[in-house]
Amino acid sequence: MLLSVVIIGRNDAQHISRSIGTALRTRPEGDVEVIFVDDASTDATLSTAQKLCDGKQDTKVLHSDVHVSAGGARNIGVREASGDYIYFHDSDDYLSEDGLDRLMKAIKENKFPDVILVPFQVLRMTRYENHVPDAYKELSDTVGWAVGPWSAAFKRSLYVPTPENVYAENVVWHFLQYDKFESFAKVEGNDPVYIWDCTNPNAVTRTVEWFWNRSYTLEQLAFSDILVKEGLKDSYVSDTLRNLAALYDVRHKLKKPWVKAVWAKRFSSCYQRMMTGHFGH
Repeated sequence: MLLSVVIIGRNDAQHISRSIGTALRTRPEGDVEVIFVDDASTDATLSTAQKLCDGKQDTKVLHSDVHVSAGGARNIGVREASGDYIYFHDSDDYLSEDGLDRLMKAIKENKFPDVILVPFQVLRMTRYENHVPDAYKELSDTVGWAVGPWSAAFKRSLYVPTPENVYAENVVWHFLQYDKFESFAKVEGNDPVYIWDCTNPNAVTRTVEWFWNRSYTLEQLAFSDILVKEGLKDSYVSDTLRNLAALYDVRHKLKKPWVKAVWAKRFSSCYQRMMTGHFGH
């Protein structure tokens, strides 16, 4: 098996027919397995996934009885994966019709590199935005902004476990993961492989953008009832600080100079936003 598409989800029954469906429909037969990991959902997410995958070759539906977070769900999926490469996928996003074909082609034509960068499209409330990363020279910019675990496929043998129970876990994970890679390639073309749907009102991205667009400081959030009024979880501030601390701890583990340089830039940006400045740009 060449590629494992690991899809994670929690209480997202309304979207997984699209995410699992496009992965099953567009995968090259015999080369791609689809794994769905249900993170202790309390709605019909698990049963819906099971119905979608029932009788399909090279599919797995996994379930965690306890909430393990996005990072924990990804780790479960990788442990059960058999593909030489891993490609992460969130349950409320979806793949383009030719995305997996183009990804497989990039893997084979570039002689099986450690990581393959993937063009993706961001779907916001009023517009689409295309993101087409250039390989290696501008990889630092991609990693620095930690655009998402699905912005690249990579060798399973090099996988670094995703931090669990950390807010925006991919911010930390990207640096640890990319520090292990030596060879890079990219999917050719500007058309997206992956569509990142930010219109879901329950998505973390929507929560983050809400704060950024209003330029609240942590102090303002901690000593007000803004979170309660907006119906958001009251642990947002503590989760953000914990994420910053986790990002700070990563510096001791990095070895590649260019990854360290990008880490320093990222940490400085996060620190200014979260501690002394505003969530706004």
